[in-house]
Amino acid sequence: MNSSEKRLITFIAWSGTILGAISMIGYIVVGYWLDALYGLISLFFFTSILLLIHYRRISFNKASLLFSAFGTVIVTLGFITSASVADGLIYMIIPTIIIALLRPFREAIVWLSVYYSVFLGINLLNIASHTISFNVFVQLFSIHFVLFLIISYYRDEEQKLRLQLETFNGQLKKEVSIDALTGAYNRRAFRTILDKAIEQRDTHGEPFVLAIIDIDYFKRVNDNYGHQKGDDVLKAIGQHLQSHIRQSDALIRYGGEEFVICFSGINLEQANVSMEKIRHSIETLQLLEEDTITVSGGLSALRSDDIVSSLMRRADKALYAAKASGRNAIFVEEAEQ
Repeated sequence: MNSSEKRLITFIAWSGTILGAISMIGYIVVGYWLDALYGLISLFFFTSILLLIHYRRISFNKASLLFSAFGTVIVTLGFITSASVADGLIYMIIPTIIIALLRPFREAIVWLSVYYSVFLGINLLNIASHTISFNVFVQLFSIHFVLFLIISYYRDEEQKLRLQLETFNGQLKKEVSIDALTGAYNRRAFRTILDKAIEQRDTHGEPFVLAIIDIDYFKRVNDNYGHQKGDDVLKAIGQHLQSHIRQSDALIRYGGEEFVICFSGINLEQANVSMEKIRHSIETLQLLEEDTITVSGGLSALRSDDIVSSLMRRADKALYAAKASGRNAIFVEEAEQ
């Protein structure tokens, strides 16, 4: 059940509560005790539904079912005890339309059939002080059925539009957070991932390791083979990295030829083992005709006093140390003095 339907159910519950109170007080004033009793019953029912929803004792779906059942009872009693046909028909109109709004179309048709079966039975058995002609029955049923069709049509259209909007929002969210070339997360998503890692550290003490990876001498690839080939290499490296990390890890294209891997739930030693395997596997890739692609990397583990900048600074320092050593190497952060 979507949020708009939940708001509708809440609105109906509040409306029923208010109208029940007004009806009870108004009919007591004019001396219509039976109608005042209906107002009291409605006040009690809708107030109970509001409280049950508020304290999450029942679901919104169950509340709408209770509305339908309550409507059947009130319609039946109201029709039987009404002084005239006109008064009795008032009880029929509003509850059935509410059910058309709250329940799926097929189920609403069942409720509509129940309503008219009840009225027909009352009519045939002469239970009420008045009867409704067959022509009136047909006219009322036709009106209700057409209204049900109209409401159902617009509900289906609303559902289609909502699904289209959700799909569009999902695609937009993906486009905003995903690098189009490599399929990795972009820097916008990176900050969210780091913030979540810090939150997990603070609440659960979960370990987290950051790895910054740089493609060695990537400028030479662009200079010697062209930018299109450079893009092909970046795309291939991104896909290779993605295929060599766990589902719980995250790959980010940090910028240019730099990637970041966020390792969740493992320590620095375990992350280093994984990175060495990745470094070696990239070295064996045949991405260029005459040259071999290699990568260098720096790792840092999230500490208890870390913020984003300090974590990144240590990983970046380790990366520069790996490059200074001759590249094609993975270095970890320096141990605390």
